[in-house]
Amino acid sequence: MTRLSDPCVLDFDVRQFTDAPLQMAGEFIFNASPEVVFDRVASPEGIVSWFPTLYAATGEHSASENGDTWGAGSKRYCNTRLMGTLNETILYWHPPQAYAYSVKNWAMPIKDHCGVMIVEPWGAHQTRFIWHQYYTPVGLFLRYLFPAMMIYMMNQGLEQLRQTLGGTGGQMRKVS
Repeated sequence: MTRLSDPCVLDFDVRQFTDAPLQMAGEFIFNASPEVVFDRVASPEGIVSWFPTLYAATGEHSASENGDTWGAGSKRYCNTRLMGTLNETILYWHPPQAYAYSVKNWAMPIKDHCGVMIVEPWGAHQTRFIWHQYYTPVGLFLRYLFPAMMIYMMNQGLEQLRQTLGGTGGQMRKVS
C-alpha cells in the first residue's frame, strides 16, 4: 500500500518519505471523538499517557512548517525506559485526521522509517484509528526480535488506551 485512499488524508503518499515496505499495521475502534483520539496519539502528553516504557515526551517546532506549533518539520522527543530517547520528526501533519513521522534511535534495528497514523469518525460516537509502520530492518539478531517486541508494546499500550476511552480496540500485526 503506497497511497492511502482515505479521503481524510488528502494526497498523502508514504513514498514521498520512504521506499521501505509496510511491516506492521493495525486498526482500533475507540469510543471518543477524532479530536480526542488524535490528541492521545499525536501530542507528547497524550502518548506518554498510554505507551508502555515512555515516561516523558516533548515537542520542538523550530523547523515546523507552521511556525511555533505542530506541523511537518516539528520534532518529538520521547524518553523511554529501555532505549533512551526516540528522536521523531513529523513528516506530514493534518489534524485531527492524520500525521506521519519518522523515528531514529541507536537501539532500533531499522532504517527508512515512516509511521502513519490515521484517525477517522466511525459510527455515531466512535473513532477508527489506523497505524502503519514502514521500515527496512537492519542487522541480524535484533531484526527478528524487534517486530515482536514492538507489536507487544503497541498492543499493550493501545489496550490501555482502549480501557481509558472505551471501544472494541483492535490489534497491531506484522505484515511482511
